[in-house]
Amino acid sequence: MHKFLIADEEKLFCSGLELILKEQFLRASVFTCHDTKALTIGLEYQENSENQDKQYDLLILDLLLAKRGNFEALKRISKMSSDIPIVIIGRDHGTDIIRSCMNNGANGYILKSSSVKTLNLAINLILSGEVYVPPTPFIEQIPQSSVHPTKRYGQDNPLGNLTRRQFDVLVLMMDGHPNKQIALNLGLLENTVKAHVKSVLKKLNARNRTQAVIIASSLGLSLPHTP
Repeated sequence: MHKFLIADEEKLFCSGLELILKEQFLRASVFTCHDTKALTIGLEYQENSENQDKQYDLLILDLLLAKRGNFEALKRISKMSSDIPIVIIGRDHGTDIIRSCMNNGANGYILKSSSVKTLNLAINLILSGEVYVPPTPFIEQIPQSSVHPTKRYGQDNPLGNLTRRQFDVLVLMMDGHPNKQIALNLGLLENTVKAHVKSVLKKLNARNRTQAVIIASSLGLSLPHTP
């Protein structure tokens, strides 16, 4: 049984999200609060509790609360809840905002305009230890055929077996970006990028990044030329 904690100033939104979570995650317990003071009390109570049943599985934190004091609020909450994944939920879809959230302790970012299906997917990914962020403007810079590699490459081509995110990582690898820069460009954690790189090497049967780039080029992947 999952246990969620929602911290959001918008009480009506909070109530709606609570209903959705209980519908999507059967037998889930959902607790809500509407300011950082109440959230701090809740997290301190959990930290001092020895009952594992009282541990939260996920903190869903409103962006407006998270970014107070130039994200000092998020930093503090992240330190208090080091064992609890945090997902930020907000209306701002700017790359810089999302990146700041991820760099200050969040495990994911969900837009308040997301569908229930997307919300479900994002939460399940984060609960399983993965990271979720919405598509960033950088993705729009990649040709449409590159965003959906399986539409361009046949099933017998290893490039067609890459996931969208693995393909994005490979494109940046070919452009010479290190993992840290790839993470910043895609709004991911560096450890997540490392995992994607490992998967790319395995699917391309490459020993290292250099060989992966060579193999990808031989399979037909080329970067768009910029003037």
